[in-house]
Amino acid sequence: APEDIEPGREQQGHPVIRTLYDHTDEVAYLEFHPKEHILASGSRDGTVKLFDIAKPSVKKAHKVFTDCEPVTCLSFHPTGDYMAIGTEHFVLRVYDVHTSQCFVSAIPSQQHKAAVTCVKFAPTAKLYATGSLDGAIKIWDGVSGRCINTIPEAHAGAEICSLEFTRNGKVKK
Repeated sequence: APEDIEPGREQQGHPVIRTLYDHTDEVAYLEFHPKEHILASGSRDGTVKLFDIAKPSVKKAHKVFTDCEPVTCLSFHPTGDYMAIGTEHFVLRVYDVHTSQCFVSAIPSQQHKAAVTCVKFAPTAKLYATGSLDGAIKIWDGVSGRCINTIPEAHAGAEICSLEFTRNGKVKK
């Protein structure tokens, strides 16, 4: 039974393959790159780190995106060329994975009013969506980065914990 497992010991038949060490605070979110053997981790230390998991000896990140805010969520663009990163700040960041250039919406009225808690690209990348502590879900244009729809108080004002696009492209809350 799970309660019988001592902390720090691996379960029979499920060995730990590798442990990656590189954050200085709690890891809040993990996501695999859609096409390459890369694992992205977002942390409360204000960084997103990319690990090349194809190399067995690698324990440290090969690329780091640094922010002054604790990271809460992230999502790779379906091509893997971009990554949307949510933090405890209300402005969503979209990074070019290759150049590390950061993009944000320049229109203050389009931003959330509290921390971004979840972000997800649609499978086609035409859209991406964000959820927030402010209780709103926002739908963004995947090319221009403009907010094209806001669903205020999507769950009677409760914070949005997760979201996912369905196969037909509609947002599932």
